[in-house]
Amino acid sequence: DGQNHDHFKVLALCRKPRAKETFPSLTAEQRAIIENIWFDKEFASNNPTVELLYEHFSETAKERGWETCPSAKTISRYIKYLMDSPGAASAHYLSAKGLQEWKNKKQVKCKRDASTLEVMEYVVADAHTFDVWVQYTTPNGKGKAIRPVLVAWEDVRSRRILGMIVCEHSNTQIVKESFIKMVYEAGCVPLEAHMDNGKDFANHETLGQDRKLRAMESALMDAEEKGFYLAMGVKRWSRSLPFQPWDKPIERAFNTFCLQFSRKFKSYTGTLTASRTTSKIKKDIPRMLERGELLTIDEFMDALEVFRADWYDMHEHRGLKEAGEHYRTPRGVWDNEPHIQRPAPPREYAAMLLMKPAQAKVTTQGITKFKTLYTADELAHYVDQTVGIRWDVDDVRRLYVYDKEGRKVCEACSAELMQFGERVSEAALEELHRRKNRQLSDVRAILEQYRTPPELRLDPSQPAAVGKLDLMIGHAPQRKVVALPTDKEYRSETVSRKKKSAAGDEFLTEKAGAALERLRAMNE
Repeated sequence: DGQNHDHFKVLALCRKPRAKETFPSLTAEQRAIIENIWFDKEFASNNPTVELLYEHFSETAKERGWETCPSAKTISRYIKYLMDSPGAASAHYLSAKGLQEWKNKKQVKCKRDASTLEVMEYVVADAHTFDVWVQYTTPNGKGKAIRPVLVAWEDVRSRRILGMIVCEHSNTQIVKESFIKMVYEAGCVPLEAHMDNGKDFANHETLGQDRKLRAMESALMDAEEKGFYLAMGVKRWSRSLPFQPWDKPIERAFNTFCLQFSRKFKSYTGTLTASRTTSKIKKDIPRMLERGELLTIDEFMDALEVFRADWYDMHEHRGLKEAGEHYRTPRGVWDNEPHIQRPAPPREYAAMLLMKPAQAKVTTQGITKFKTLYTADELAHYVDQTVGIRWDVDDVRRLYVYDKEGRKVCEACSAELMQFGERVSEAALEELHRRKNRQLSDVRAILEQYRTPPELRLDPSQPAAVGKLDLMIGHAPQRKVVALPTDKEYRSETVSRKKKSAAGDEFLTEKAGAALERLRAMNE
């Protein structure tokens, strides 16, 4: 063809290309045995070496009667080839670490856009145990060293940490106090609350339903038994799945607290977790407690408040920076971005929700709770009935009793038990007889009212005028906006307070009238 083909001379001298990663010395059966051993759950969970794999492989070869056995280097190269194959490393990790760890480290996840939220629209809650030891005084006055637990909420839009409470152990009461503290720090109620899956955050008292029901069941939410979060004004709640902490952004804030705050203390002992056991620091905490080198839990809380205000709120947040936010500090977003307009309920209502709710049956003696008898004259009308009760966890000397409709019945106080025989005091007997007579008198009055024929029943008095208009020109007085609760127990509590105040006014009016009559008599 008239062309120069001298380059074929050079190609003829070149070595024939060799196919890579074919492993001709390994048969299909041998490859399968290697893969079976390497990906076995029990074998992989112990972080084995290739030498241990070759030992198991050699035993299998003897059992199967193979004449030839590949070398350890060949098996090592084959294992490296396997682990470089797509998906093999993830499959080995699943076999070695289990499903929960694989979901945490290897499963695909999405990234959320928090810039579409308003401030305090979506909050997240969790508890965190510090790696710092502090001095804690028990109720009996004895001091001991503890690792304090922080219960807090994070506003996802601004990344601010709110409602911080430091305690020895978290419980439902601490969680409720933390939520109320967050509400009044922010001045509004969040639209949606997302929380940890633990029983402190998610239980019948806080959710208003069985914690086994993971989703919020609106059909099951009665007006008076809708749980703490909904009673405070939250529109929706949700909770994390077990062992899946990546949907709680507050976990990242806790990591910042560990890196920037906890390590400043002498009593810091490092982190002891499954993945960071080498971070543990040995320190003689009991001796530090004896020498008074540990901070008290109050001093630790003060230091934490200063860190949050001076460093965390004012420091550039990486999440805000990566999202392209104009304001890159939690405080900057909080002060300049729009807040959700959902007023907080009255503080009296929040205080009532802090009380522990329960049901109790009224007997002829009263209500028995905490192995203590509680009595009140009003309970005489509810004998053999089940009523709702609430009590302050810090003062169990008094029970607040409500009927089935949520109306307040009375405040039952702990009663002194009556003695036997000659030990009975005269005052106790007289008080018992007075209570019996009052009950009988009230029951007879009620019976007489029901027996009265319609001709003898008087119509209730009508007001002198209705529908009056305010014709004066002027500005209406400004009032602080609060969310009016629909809870019947709270409304009945307000009515009872008004009745008490009205009774006090009548007493003062009567006393004033008597004093005027005496003055007139003296002048005459």
